[in-house]
Amino acid sequence: MTGPRFKLRIACAVVAAGLVLAACGLAAAPGPRVECSGVPAGHCPELVREAERMSGRTGGPAITAIVIRAINLPCTEQACQGETVVVYADGTSLATAWGWQAAPPAPLEPTGPLPTRPADGVIRPTCIAVPADKCAEFADAGRFPDATPDPTIVAIEVACTRLPCTDALGMGTTTVTREDGTRQSTGWSYSAGPAPTP
Repeated sequence: MTGPRFKLRIACAVVAAGLVLAACGLAAAPGPRVECSGVPAGHCPELVREAERMSGRTGGPAITAIVIRAINLPCTEQACQGETVVVYADGTSLATAWGWQAAPPAPLEPTGPLPTRPADGVIRPTCIAVPADKCAEFADAGRFPDATPDPTIVAIEVACTRLPCTDALGMGTTTVTREDGTRQSTGWSYSAGPAPTP
């Protein structure tokens, strides 16, 4: 008597579990496998929806996987570049690139005495925890906006904001100070490592 009753209890438990999963939306038809790496968590659902919207093929093979990854680490809320690879049931795939860049902050209002250009006219950047070659690179980017020299710049500071900054990986800001005392900062990041493979 206990055997059939025990089996009946198991069957009821399985049915009950299925009803709970269905009520929670977990028993729906399985969707594509999703991987999201190196991207701030809040952006993953949006990127998945965008991939499904852009990659759906009417009457074509189903999507079996969506792989989302940052390719220019570190990926932050301020700046990120990455790619999405959509894999279909027939083995084909589609890759799309994406990215975002926050608008640079507004120039800071001058405080204290107005800065002056060095006596010899040579502006030497102040490097804070940034390798020398990277400091020179980002200082030049600040000194030559739009590929033309800015004669109003009197000082440049290049600072690492996410320690440590190495030859392979770094994130920071370049702040330029102009003759009228205004200061403007721009963010940057770099990664020398190879992009991951699908």
